[in-house]
Amino acid sequence: MYDTDIEIRSVRQPQTKVIPILLKEGETWKEEVPLPGADGTNNLSLEVASVPPLNLDSRLKYLIGYPHGCVEQIVSKAFPQLYIPALADLSDSQKQTAEAAVKETISRLRSYQVAGGAFAYWPGQTSTTGWGTAYATHFLVEAEKHGYLVPGDMKKGALANIRQVARSWNTKATTPDVDSEKAIQAYRLFVLSLASEPEVGAMNRLKEFPGTYSATRWMLAAAYANIGRKDVGLELTRKTEPLKNASYYADTYGSPDRDKAIQLLALCLLDQAKEAAVLARELSEAFGSDEWMSTQTTSFGLIALSDYLQKYPTSGSMDFTYICNRKKESVATKKDFWTASLLKNTGRTVPMEIRNNGKSVLFARIVTEGVPEQGDEEAYANGVSIAVSYVGAGGGPLNVKSLQQGDNFTAVVTVKNPTPEKLDYLVLTQVFPAGWEILNTRYMSDNGDTGPSATGSASASDAGAGRTRAATGNYISYQDIRDDRVYTYIDALPSGRQVTVKINLAAVYPGIFYLPPVRCEAMYNHLVQANTQGETTEVK
Repeated sequence: MYDTDIEIRSVRQPQTKVIPILLKEGETWKEEVPLPGADGTNNLSLEVASVPPLNLDSRLKYLIGYPHGCVEQIVSKAFPQLYIPALADLSDSQKQTAEAAVKETISRLRSYQVAGGAFAYWPGQTSTTGWGTAYATHFLVEAEKHGYLVPGDMKKGALANIRQVARSWNTKATTPDVDSEKAIQAYRLFVLSLASEPEVGAMNRLKEFPGTYSATRWMLAAAYANIGRKDVGLELTRKTEPLKNASYYADTYGSPDRDKAIQLLALCLLDQAKEAAVLARELSEAFGSDEWMSTQTTSFGLIALSDYLQKYPTSGSMDFTYICNRKKESVATKKDFWTASLLKNTGRTVPMEIRNNGKSVLFARIVTEGVPEQGDEEAYANGVSIAVSYVGAGGGPLNVKSLQQGDNFTAVVTVKNPTPEKLDYLVLTQVFPAGWEILNTRYMSDNGDTGPSATGSASASDAGAGRTRAATGNYISYQDIRDDRVYTYIDALPSGRQVTVKINLAAVYPGIFYLPPVRCEAMYNHLVQANTQGETTEVK
């Protein structure tokens, strides 16, 4: 006999609900707060601000908990942590979390840096990323300014690479992705100016390029402001042109809100308080909403808003009392934000009360989160399609609803791009039940009649820290193999092409388990995603 309790390993997306509260002087808010999701998965946090709220707690949780690890994503986890302690009234544990995130990222960047000083998108790769290199170097320069120990050779090598590329850079208007190339060059020049190593000649050459869209000119304007030429920076901002297509997003991981953050950084450096206030309000509203944001947009936005609030601080202070599930605390602070996680793994409802004891208007947000009930997911596809099947040891189809202990089999997932455009930065997430074990991982790019195939394999035990690089020539760029799941990354999938991922498995432990949905999504475009429906599986 065996235990028939179902053990859940989740890939389900948490449900989040926000209750916005505006409290004037002396006002009290009191209600019973419902909590979403399955029992035991519910969390509640409170954010109180003297300025329009940023959804700070949820945005930071999203960054810190993001499971993927390209160079952009690990830097995005840590970058805002440099600024948050000056912006928000943090507890000792929150300060330690912020500090640990910065130190860990500085250490991890070693495995992304290549011999020439630039940074690869994935650890261990030799090909590098222009925006990612500038972004990682930007982080290292700022981390050192905030008192963190940055290895001298790492920063020196990164700046040397950026300087060399910036000096020799010269693109022509006929280059297919000229917009992104100019944006990356502007970022290099900004980072060099920030490190007090400006390349004025390269800045002047980029300034004269015709048709440069707004984000590039704002970044270049910020670089001129850093070297004391605000007059040139202001003149640049008057010559901006709107972006005519979105292809540059692929190489700079950008979005309209990320570009607004770049503009806000420049406006602060150029001392344009009135224009900065308008843009800061727009960004704040976006952050305070339930709008999805990528790691790049979230990080850049928090950096820019923190910079704005430090340059143009509010004159008010906060004084309030809250009661949550019979716990009472009074808070008085001169910081703009206060946030705390108040409940974890709790029940369905909780009584809450908040009173404004001060004279300033307070913007409060109660954020509740919970994982949906098992089986609530529905199959979905938009912009990408996935097909999942299982094959037995003999090569025939297998029904995994009922397996025998000791069975060896293979999970086969085919990801296809049905759109007329290339898809960028896809991740395929496969989480396996507790009764199954990953034997080894085999991946195969299968393009049917439209292109060549490539195969490769790596055992989980040989993958170092659970990671293995994909074979050259395969659409699969990287795989992250963990105890209970495999993340497969496809940095670019052309129109009409498909890739098939095969994972070898074994039914090891008897019991009834939950098989979570298989999920594929574009990491920088939430509109492109697909998932299957979850189901139960039994190992006898």
